[in-house]
Amino acid sequence: MMKISLVRHGHSVGNLHNTLSGWTDVPLTKQGKEELLGYKSSRNYLTTDAYYSSDLSRAIETAKILFPYENIETRASFREINFGKYENMSPRQINFKDFFTKWFSGKEIEGGENYYQFTKRISKSFRELNEEVISKKLDSYTLVSHSGVIRAILGCLENKGPKDFFDYHVPNGLGYNIILEYNGHDYTLIKIDSI
Repeated sequence: MMKISLVRHGHSVGNLHNTLSGWTDVPLTKQGKEELLGYKSSRNYLTTDAYYSSDLSRAIETAKILFPYENIETRASFREINFGKYENMSPRQINFKDFFTKWFSGKEIEGGENYYQFTKRISKSFRELNEEVISKKLDSYTLVSHSGVIRAILGCLENKGPKDFFDYHVPNGLGYNIILEYNGHDYTLIKIDSI
């Protein structure tokens, strides 16, 4: 059995301006930092054997606020969706509904990645991290990343596709605690709880 805590970064400048931040390195807002401090004492964050984060500052800042005494290892492979030429665009510049309809269909994104490329990257990164944790003989870890990353991991674990992507509710600073059962290199989702 392995316990994994998947945590989304706190409220960021990208969230404030409602932009497709993706790989753009935007910091947390003051609101985001304050919310995280409140969640720290009121929510069910697991104490785990290891702590990992996306290498973008909004995720690293979140990890340091929530887990100030832990060693946080960063992983670029757990960055948010790469929106390519659409990075930092807002609904005033593009129609989000039209964009995501094309994104889910697998249409190529100039300079970025479509749904299938993104979920393949996250699925591979998740498997590799799990195997790394197992090789260290650890039973649990926390990953602080992004809403898209968490949705992709949960979709992979529950064999869901593009139409289910936004069904997972992933508020800033929160996420999911999951339990996996391992059999060799294969794993089964046993339990999932909101943080």
